[in-house]
Amino acid sequence: MSRDHLAALQRRGNLLDEADAIMAAATGKDLSPTKAARIDAIVSEVKRLESDIAVLKQKELKNMALATPVGAPGAPTFRGADGRTIKALGRKDRMPVTDAEGAGLGIGDIIKASLTGNFSEVGTLGKSLSAGMGSSGGFLLPSPLSASVLDLARAKTVTVQAGAITVPMESGSLTIATVASDPVPGWRVEHEALPSSDMSFSAINLTARSCGVLVKCSEELLRYSANANEVITNSIAAAMALELDRAALHGTGLSAEPKGLDNHAIGEVDVSASLGDTGEGYAAFAAALGKLRAANANEQATALVVSDTLATSMDSLVDSTGQPLMPPRALAGLIDRRLSSTAIPTVAGTPPTTKGFLGDFSQFLIGLSGGVAIEVSREASDSSGSAFKDLQVWIRAYAFVDFACLRPSHFVRIKNVEV
Repeated sequence: MSRDHLAALQRRGNLLDEADAIMAAATGKDLSPTKAARIDAIVSEVKRLESDIAVLKQKELKNMALATPVGAPGAPTFRGADGRTIKALGRKDRMPVTDAEGAGLGIGDIIKASLTGNFSEVGTLGKSLSAGMGSSGGFLLPSPLSASVLDLARAKTVTVQAGAITVPMESGSLTIATVASDPVPGWRVEHEALPSSDMSFSAINLTARSCGVLVKCSEELLRYSANANEVITNSIAAAMALELDRAALHGTGLSAEPKGLDNHAIGEVDVSASLGDTGEGYAAFAAALGKLRAANANEQATALVVSDTLATSMDSLVDSTGQPLMPPRALAGLIDRRLSSTAIPTVAGTPPTTKGFLGDFSQFLIGLSGGVAIEVSREASDSSGSAFKDLQVWIRAYAFVDFACLRPSHFVRIKNVEV
């Protein structure tokens, strides 16, 4: 309610109280000319206020209709334990850049300079790179390049597309307060105390863990390809995005691996059948949505993420006449906006089974600490080959990441779907 609306309501109430007092004092007697004139003035002003209040109410209703709906893309602001304000990033936001050094360069430019030792082509960045590069050929990408790689990886990450929030971490750890249980409203009778209900909080700790990817490129690509920068950057971002999705959804939380969504105490719908079975169809998704409603999850921000094989099964559903099966109205938007990922496995068996996740992904955090580090080598080898032998350049990129689920009750896994 606006300040003008509240003031008009208060003014109307005061005038009506004044009129009641005048009429009460005149009980059994005629009003004096002065009092009668005052009553007429009050009636006139109340009518004007009633008209103003109706206009203000319509204006507020219109503004409510035009306002950004709850759950629309956007990211919250957190406050760290040290009092710092931390601006989180939604799927359309970009990683912050701390300085302009390296702007306009590509990863290929920097890798080529590090391999040849000729830093003249990377301008003023050359001195800091040559001084800071270790014997293994490793270095930290300058802020603009690091941010661009992380932004590209985030754009390719299905969980981010679904609404997961990215939290930049200035150090290796970050503690965030979250709601453990909501307050419960209560009703009171006159002169009695309002029932109390505590809102409890818990702390979630983000601890950066290294996530690395290995990209192999040919010497020819690095030396002669006009689009080497784009190819290398996309390869690193795509590989990193796939691993981020896998860990975000299925990370064990053991040893060096963060804890993913599937290993939190989220809701569950066990299908143990194929979607094409008689009576199944979209029933499992409707049941999952019902669990989210029971948990008061934000339905407007809900997203559906499934495996590629489950997506294919959903696309293959038909009705009794052989026509594509239409989902119920409440599910139509979710099905249309469905996201699929190869990071969700299909488990071999007779028959194979797979799963999906339905939930408000704005309640899932991805903590990113620092930038992307790069190491390059012409001599590295593993069981599959050798950079030296195959005339390749191996590029290892890694970042420091962790995940946190703010409200597990706002997610449901749909499991054991036979495909």
